[in-house]
Amino acid sequence: MIVHALPVFDVSNPAEAVEALPFMIGLQPERSIVAFVFNQRINQPVGVVRISPPADPQDWPEAGDDLMHKVQLVLAQASSEADSILLYICPKGADFRSGKTTVAHFAPLAAVLSAAARTKGLAVLGTYFATGTHWWDLQHPGQHPEGIPAHGPHNPGPVTTEAVVAGIPMPPSMAEIIARFEPGADAGPADDEAAVAAAHRWVDRIRAEGPHAEDARFGDLLDRLLLDGGDGSPLTDLTPEVIADLLTGMQIRHLRDIGAQFVEPSEVRRAHELWCLLARRSADRDLRQAAAPLALAGFTAWLVGEMPAAAIAIEMACMADPSNRLAHLLAGALEAGTDVEVLADRMRALRKARLERRQG
Repeated sequence: MIVHALPVFDVSNPAEAVEALPFMIGLQPERSIVAFVFNQRINQPVGVVRISPPADPQDWPEAGDDLMHKVQLVLAQASSEADSILLYICPKGADFRSGKTTVAHFAPLAAVLSAAARTKGLAVLGTYFATGTHWWDLQHPGQHPEGIPAHGPHNPGPVTTEAVVAGIPMPPSMAEIIARFEPGADAGPADDEAAVAAAHRWVDRIRAEGPHAEDARFGDLLDRLLLDGGDGSPLTDLTPEVIADLLTGMQIRHLRDIGAQFVEPSEVRRAHELWCLLARRSADRDLRQAAAPLALAGFTAWLVGEMPAAAIAIEMACMADPSNRLAHLLAGALEAGTDVEVLADRMRALRKARLERRQG
């Protein structure tokens, strides 16, 4: 995730820098490496980059290279110079280790990231390990070995107070965002059975009627649910059979791409609700089935300006199925700072052509 438009806070010390982190990236991070890129000459941040840290320490050097690649993208897109960087390591709740164990485990990662920054000529202003309740200065591991209490929603400090006065909302946690589209979160035995039956139905119908008839059936189903706002039926009332048919069809690239065509204001929020629902009801244990609805959930979040949710969903789609072309196209466009309306206009053209073919 790359953030270009940053709120401005009066940050004067490391404690305030940690407190400002969620407001700067629009979420309370977990399982994240975050880099603030600074131009000290004008005393302003140029951009922010977030990546997910590898679980295996052997992959940490690759994470450092990936972080610096994204930092270079920030600088190219901002047409700005930078001379320094501020690094944060934020664990998932289950990864939390207290006291000296925390520093011992994460200090090597901090050293790898700092070395990667210095190879790009960036001074490292600080490296912090931050949880929702405490933070550690990894450049001075001997100080405060049990951590320093962190300011935040339940312990507001000057940055949180400044945000409240400015009307900046409290950012959601990553867990809250992921819960909207977590693969398999709501799947049950009925979804497992329906997924198997749907695959057989698709094969039988294609053999009996040919692939074009099945393509038309899938497009008609999506149009009924979403076109111009859809038929108004509650998406939560969709049966396991319909959900399984949608998930099965979305494994076919040209059918999955139909889902990206619902980009109008009257459609996009309902479309986002549908893609999130499909991801949560995905019954595929290796997660590949969830990649398509995750990518579309990310695209629709991007369309309505929910950038943290967009970045997380698209990243999860790429991880769920590394071969998913749509997910990687969206990830590349997001990194490159592409105007999402450019993508939406392309989808509108494809949709117009599809509907004209159907009518004529």
